[in-house]
Amino acid sequence: MTKTEFEKLVEKWVTEFVNNDDELTLVKIFKNKNISRLSHPILDQMPQSKLCDFNCDFVVLVKHVNDDYQLMLINRFTKSIGIKDIGEMLVYSKIANPLYAFLISVNGHSTEINNILVNEEISLPLFKYQHNKSIILFALRNEVKKESVLPVYVRHFFYEKIENT
Repeated sequence: MTKTEFEKLVEKWVTEFVNNDDELTLVKIFKNKNISRLSHPILDQMPQSKLCDFNCDFVVLVKHVNDDYQLMLINRFTKSIGIKDIGEMLVYSKIANPLYAFLISVNGHSTEINNILVNEEISLPLFKYQHNKSIILFALRNEVKKESVLPVYVRHFFYEKIENT
């Protein structure tokens, strides 16, 4: 799968993911943009957006049912996801405090990080960016490969979220 084909697949998936969540409304998807440098009426009212001086493949602006706007960060890969990719998203997520942070790959994670992922003591600080929020990593083909969802402790929550996508 080419990078462009995969980008379209990820955009389709995230659109369906948001549309199938009764608590969220999709406002806008920014592709490969540094949102801290954009002038946008909603982003201008979000202090954390001005701290986001980085590019993610997708920054998704959503409106939550409780009337606040939230960001979702997504980086997509046609290669396997490695420790560097997770670390980069962790820094972005600690800065932006997004509603969701996704690392999506055609292949899932690289084998080099298997030992890290089975050890919750190590994987927890590697994926968790707020008290109740963690980066979610998975492989996407026609649908989410459920066995690829990491970290393991988010699987049940994420499976419930993607049931309808």
